[in-house]
Amino acid sequence: MKLLFGYGYTQGTTPFYYERAFRRLGDTTTCGPSDNPGRQQDIPCEFNADIQQIIRKVKADCFILFPEGNFFLPQNIEKITIPKILILSDSFINFHWHRYYASLFDLVFVAQKEYADKLKRLGIKKTYWLPNACDPKIHRNFHLERIYDIGFVGVLNNTHNPRRSLYLKALASHFNVKIASNVWLENMAKIYSQSKIIFNISGARDLNMRVFEALSCGGLLLTDYIPNGLLNLFKDRKHCVVYHSLKEAVTLAKYYLKHSRERKQIAGQGQKEVWQKHTYSHRARLVISRILDLTRNNPGTGNNANQMTMTDIKLNLLRSYFFINHPLLKTQLIQLTSSPILINKKLPFYQKTAINLIRIFTTRLSYQKRKILLAMIKKLEKRRIAELIKWCYYQLLLRVSN
Repeated sequence: MKLLFGYGYTQGTTPFYYERAFRRLGDTTTCGPSDNPGRQQDIPCEFNADIQQIIRKVKADCFILFPEGNFFLPQNIEKITIPKILILSDSFINFHWHRYYASLFDLVFVAQKEYADKLKRLGIKKTYWLPNACDPKIHRNFHLERIYDIGFVGVLNNTHNPRRSLYLKALASHFNVKIASNVWLENMAKIYSQSKIIFNISGARDLNMRVFEALSCGGLLLTDYIPNGLLNLFKDRKHCVVYHSLKEAVTLAKYYLKHSRERKQIAGQGQKEVWQKHTYSHRARLVISRILDLTRNNPGTGNNANQMTMTDIKLNLLRSYFFINHPLLKTQLIQLTSSPILINKKLPFYQKTAINLIRIFTTRLSYQKRKILLAMIKKLEKRRIAELIKWCYYQLLLRVSN
């Protein structure tokens, strides 16, 4: 089977590991954008390239898309006649558009168990839970001296995840804690290999990559309780150690630093478990097996697999593209409306919003024409302003989907 795997290349992200796993399994060609000029895809293209042309060039038997991260959202997804598979990793952030986009695919795999269940309830029946995993060739024990009591690699942001910052600050007051950000691949694994305990605190109670990577590196994983699948895969005090509060996290860390024999035993069992059942090769094989089952049982798969009308497909495409950009536009609006130079602060927020939307969509107008247009907006009723905002959002939607 010849696979075409589409994603936006960024080193160390989930699709980066899937590419390695798919290539180990067979004939795989990649396509999509890249944020690294020195490392392009097999078929480099823009984030909104025509996927039909690429499929014809590759003569692929199926298309697997990982759209998130460095976004890759190719055009003409709805026209593909070979099996099309979607892999999603950040549904806890992006479910507002995943719910529509997923309906366009024959098979959908979701990293968060909770959101796989949600998609099924929305009628996307061929949705499967596909947890994150590890790559033992990268995430391994480098057998370095474990000089840190606790190690953590990840993003620290007091605004977006104050709980994580609070916990790590508290741990650092009790233990020798190594905290690192923007560290990837083997460099991350080396920090874990120097840590007696590897600390995890999830961003949204999700079973994140850190769980699997930490276990694979041979340190004791101390993780918060994750209701979204953790104990479906691992056993507390056998493969990892689970805490439910900051106080418990400190108590458990003290205990396992003191009892090194128990710590090493659990760490070894966790590493063995993750290598035997939870590598990216395991995940890739599962995806391939589902594809083979699909093509055997549904030989016509690939063209409107979810039995949707073309009108429904186009509507869901528009909805998904709209929602993808809506949060970005919202951020841009907040930045613009907070500028006293651009906007009179005494205006109601809805008028500020409308004015700035018009600024975005009328950048090619002359200064004088824009000034007249903005003066007219200030006189509009609130109901008219709301209609104007909707129109601007619609224009954005058309820009993205064309």
